[in-house]
Amino acid sequence: MKQESHIVGFACAFSGEDELFGTMLDNLHVLQSQKGKSIGRKPVREIASWCDRDYSARGLYLWFFEQNVPARHFYACLGGVVAGEANWTAPDGTAVKEIRYAWKNIAELIVATQ
Repeated sequence: MKQESHIVGFACAFSGEDELFGTMLDNLHVLQSQKGKSIGRKPVREIASWCDRDYSARGLYLWFFEQNVPARHFYACLGGVVAGEANWTAPDGTAVKEIRYAWKNIAELIVATQ
């Protein structure tokens, strides 16, 4: 995603990554200076539109670290619901709790990102 001539964010997704939850939104990053400006909605909408077009029978999901409160708020505002928890082991051996948010209805997610 560009703003003028600068990249301010990006997203990456893997289609059909999970049989139950569908496409995985693996990464969504926005420059710190651009956060809070609704910039993250655009790549989520693009990925959701792609899912709706090519994988409409499946949902979309993602994992994020529990302590990432801004992410929790952002995805909850887009209608994501908690669909699981897991522990990820960091390279230093620390266990970090992850939360899965999911959307079964891609069309509702598209509307929420507008």
